[in-house]
Parts: sequence; C-alpha cells; structure tokens
Amino acid sequence: MRKKVLLRGPLLSRSGYGEQARFALRSLRSREDVFDVYVDILGWGHTGWVHEDTEERRWIDQCAQKTALALNNQNVAFDVSIQVTIPNEWQKMAKYNIGYTAGIE
Repeated sequence: MRKKVLLRGPLLSRSGYGEQARFALRSLRSREDVFDVYVDILGWGHTGWVHEDTEERRWIDQCAQKTALALNNQNVAFDVSIQVTIPNEWQKMAKYNIGYTAGIE
C-alpha cells in the first residue's frame, strides 16, 4: 500500500524555498510506486510564480486538485507531511511530520 504524503510548500514560487519544494516533489514523484503524493501550495512573499505550461506544472496542478477534493471530502488521512517552510509555520498534519527548511540562510 502506498504511503499518502502531503508536501506543503511554495511549489510554484520562483524562490529558493520554491526550488527546495520542487526538489522534494521530484524525489517523491520518482517513487510513485511507494508514495501517493498530495500538495498544499503556499504563497511565498512577493516572488513570481512558475507559470510555464510544462508536464511538471500540469502534474502539480493535478496533485493540487486531488488534494482539494480529498480535503473537501475529508476522506484522506496522511501518513507523512513534508513541510518546506520556516519552522514557526510547521503544523501537525499527519502521523509523521517532517520540517524541511533553510535554517541557516
């Protein structure tokens, strides 16, 4: 059974945290046999957003839609959350919660 993973971060932001979030997303996506990926896309300051029509962007949008449906129906419990943001924004969102930050920037 695949683990339900919620990746929360500025996935579409043109920022260092955005790059960090997309790196984590690509890693999870490379193992879709193990992980069922959901995304919670955060805004990030006044940075621009990735807007190109690419296969990756379409996949991110599909994951966001899947997440919204799951949360609206309240039919999903996440096994793991990975939160790419600053530590004071981390939340308990799953059985296991991983904070992923640039703590020494």
